[in-house]
Amino acid sequence: DAFMVHGSALFTRNIYLKYINPQAGDQELLKTARYASCVIVLGGLFFAYAFPSVVHGLMEVWKVTAYLGIAFWAGVIWKKANRYGALVSALAMAAIAVYTGNVLKWPMQDQIALYVPVGMVLMIVVSYFTRPEPEDQLRKFYTLLDTPVGREQRLKDQNIPIMLEGQSQGRPAKKYKERWIEKLLGKGDDEDGLLIVDLLSLRRRFSWARYRVDIIGFLAASTIVLFLIVLALYLARLGA
Repeated sequence: DAFMVHGSALFTRNIYLKYINPQAGDQELLKTARYASCVIVLGGLFFAYAFPSVVHGLMEVWKVTAYLGIAFWAGVIWKKANRYGALVSALAMAAIAVYTGNVLKWPMQDQIALYVPVGMVLMIVVSYFTRPEPEDQLRKFYTLLDTPVGREQRLKDQNIPIMLEGQSQGRPAKKYKERWIEKLLGKGDDEDGLLIVDLLSLRRRFSWARYRVDIIGFLAASTIVLFLIVLALYLARLGA
């Protein structure tokens, strides 16, 4: 159901409204989203019956995620990454996966060990030797990444369009407890950053104040994941 809602919204706003009917009103967009939801549900039913088990279906989903994941993370981390590298990388990885899986009958882990490194190398090499993305688009993209909700004035100051302006309420007045926690963590109003986005420039930009939220969030999430793994192992032993 979540995929249906997200997928229909992505299609309606990023494809239908942008390329098919830019003048569409709210009612027409709502109707288009409903049609898209039906198509997505039918696609999900086809997917469910196309594989012999949930495990097989998940394995195929993981493969597709890898094809697109390299392009996604490269685009976030490396400004030189471009559409040509993403296309060549994804197609090469898909071809390798199909050939090694369907023809050579390699196990999934061996396929991954081959096509992921190949995809990463192709992404870097092709992007490096082909035309970069327009500078203005890169500036807008990274400015959007670096702008937290509630600080949209940064975007206005740089003439960057804001989609659905007015939907966010900005930052409410801080309570005493929130101010105390921010003081404890060393949080300042003007210091914020994203570790992944700034990964290639951390040597000159890193500071606890700038990346404290990312670091604390990563440690907290890692602790939760570790707890779930230990809990699963414990429950598995009880079942055995």
